[in-house]
Amino acid sequence: MKNLILLSAFFMLSTNYAKAQSTFTIPELEKLSTSNSSDFETYILKKGYSYQSSLSDLKNKLYWYDGKRPNGRIDQIVRAVDSTVVFTTTSKQYYLDIKSALVNNGYEYFFEKNKDVLDMPTTWYYYANKKFISIIYSYTTSDGIATYQIHVFKSTHSY
Repeated sequence: MKNLILLSAFFMLSTNYAKAQSTFTIPELEKLSTSNSSDFETYILKKGYSYQSSLSDLKNKLYWYDGKRPNGRIDQIVRAVDSTVVFTTTSKQYYLDIKSALVNNGYEYFFEKNKDVLDMPTTWYYYANKKFISIIYSYTTSDGIATYQIHVFKSTHSY
């Protein structure tokens, strides 16, 4: 999971091109976290993302959206070998909407944990429903860009 976070954060810092944006709903992220690799790839490619083979590894597959945000950053999605899906964006409004959507989709806030992302302190907020866990957090990159991440994965416990 640490490699997934660092990989995702690193690529968000190093991107400055593309054309627009594409975000995901909570039900979409849940579906993506339980789909097989082929179905995941098909869905992501149809949504306008491109696979970044030179930036992926055996544990994480990284996809960049074929567009960019006004600040020049691109949205990205990572699928880990354990089926964790991590969506990264610079849209504050999307992040706020996701916080509301979690509650509307049956998630309950159950704790927070302080962690470092790229040597910057962040607070990770953990939410869960009967089938999934979602972790959301934000941080500011070294060049001052606010960045937001949403992790979704199938729970092995009932909450």
